[in-house]
Amino acid sequence: MRAPRTLWERVTTAVGGGPAARFLERLVAVNALEAATRLAAQAFLTALPLLMAVAAFVPDTLQNLLADSLRSVVGVRGDVLDEVRRTFTTRGTAKNTSGIVGLLVALVSATAFSRALQAICERCWELPRAAVRVTAWRWLLWLLVWLAVLLVQAPVRKGFGTGVVSGPAVASSAWYARTIRPPRGRERP
Repeated sequence: MRAPRTLWERVTTAVGGGPAARFLERLVAVNALEAATRLAAQAFLTALPLLMAVAAFVPDTLQNLLADSLRSVVGVRGDVLDEVRRTFTTRGTAKNTSGIVGLLVALVSATAFSRALQAICERCWELPRAAVRVTAWRWLLWLLVWLAVLLVQAPVRKGFGTGVVSGPAVASSAWYARTIRPPRGRERP
């Protein structure tokens, strides 16, 4: 029997043929680092223009909710938060133009993000390529879900007005009720 020469052969020999080896094989096959970097870049390129478009076109109440959510998620405070709020309250032609450009760039970037995510899922679960008619609506759905999740971050983290500590408790109990606890009269498989 020859000795393993490559790093991959040495690692798989050391780990054996168990679950850890299969996990490492899948991790290498999916190319996790490249996929994560690509998804992060596409999400960033989608998020900023989308926020510009939202700042230009939504009512003041949603703008305030978005600014609060950005503060709670990203940790924006002080001068940066004041600048974000000033961006949301700007009026005029420049705001409308930046909103339209932001919306167009966000839509194009969202399609790229959706395609990248689809390629990763297909690689990870060894799925066949999906048809264009199936994937055509996914980018819009992704944008809407992402924006909705971002908008509810501040209320969830504040416990819907009941306090900072109760926010995660409310979110956890809602998650528990839907996913962990089996429905009455049924056992978990």
